Amino acid sequence: MRTFFSYFFGIAVTFLAVTFVPIERLLDEIMNTQKLIDNVQSANLHENLCRLTVQKIVEQKQFGLLINTPLMPAQDDVREVIQQTFPEEWLLNNLAAAHADLINFMKDPVTDERYFVGILLTDRKNLLSENLTMLIEAKMNSLPQCTYQELIKMSPNFLTMRKGMYIDISKLNVTCRPPEAVQKLLFKSLRIQIERAVNVLPDSLGLLKSTSGKNDQIGIIRELKSLYRFAQSFAVFGYGVLLFFLMLIVIINYENLSVLLHRLGFPFVLSGILLPLPFALFLAKSNEIFSMSSKHFTYGEVSADSVSYEALHLIVSFVKSLAEQYSWNMVYLAVISLIIGIGLIVWSRILRITPLSPLDSRDETSI
Repeated sequence: MRTFFSYFFGIAVTFLAVTFVPIERLLDEIMNTQKLIDNVQSANLHENLCRLTVQKIVEQKQFGLLINTPLMPAQDDVREVIQQTFPEEWLLNNLAAAHADLINFMKDPVTDERYFVGILLTDRKNLLSENLTMLIEAKMNSLPQCTYQELIKMSPNFLTMRKGMYIDISKLNVTCRPPEAVQKLLFKSLRIQIERAVNVLPDSLGLLKSTSGKNDQIGIIRELKSLYRFAQSFAVFGYGVLLFFLMLIVIINYENLSVLLHRLGFPFVLSGILLPLPFALFLAKSNEIFSMSSKHFTYGEVSADSVSYEALHLIVSFVKSLAEQYSWNMVYLAVISLIIGIGLIVWSRILRITPLSPLDSRDETSI
């Protein structure tokens, strides 16, 4: 009877482990700010966001006016400016702060109808406009000084600049460095065009936001609070039940240490074998599952906007990185469980080895 109940509770522990532990670990991945930051770093999210931002800005028509002029900056230079304006440390710190604010919001949602949880980008956008303008100014300063003949060719556009009217830089044919007064007028108009190009970026990345007089996200708030409460109670309940079943196995077999260790090791070994199977299968198929040609991601292929396709690809690659990191963590956890189980079984076998009696020892010595 003890054997039956020991293995019955051992199977119960295994069932709970392979169902409860993956869910609890997934909730921990979502709720743990440091793990989120680690996943962001491992997925190279900052580098990919900078690359996408470069593509988005350079494709704006305001930069298109500079393509056939010496003032057009190289994409590598634009990427360097964006990386300096939005450094990785800034991104990680803001993501950590936004995630912590979201967790606090889930703990106790505010009653005020006006709230914001996310990252503000307005100041960084203004700084980016200034840095891009300085980049183009540096390219202007690298040009040779304009001759009188070149200034005469450009003179019809000077009156337009003085009146503050829009100028088509592609028709200005800037191949040299004009006088400083003309440069000021030129960059005054150019700065406006750069600001318009940068405005394609959002002013904020909001996780939760409500600025209207009516709170239309009350349903989302309730669901988030319910998720937080579930995540907190689920871990305590699940591990409590696992510990309870393990204690039952200990109570049933406490009189025989060798049998106790063997039957305690059984659920650890079985869990270590069964737990990683779905995650190993996922890791083997992840490239196929998250392929842009997969039927789940066909939007990216039919979209005419190349930036939209790249944005979708970025989201897919980030989710893939998160899923793979989570799957590897579960595989490592299963290996640890398997090692513990094997260790307990080996220990039980060692305890079953009885020492030689004095008579046996004497006989072996004679031989």
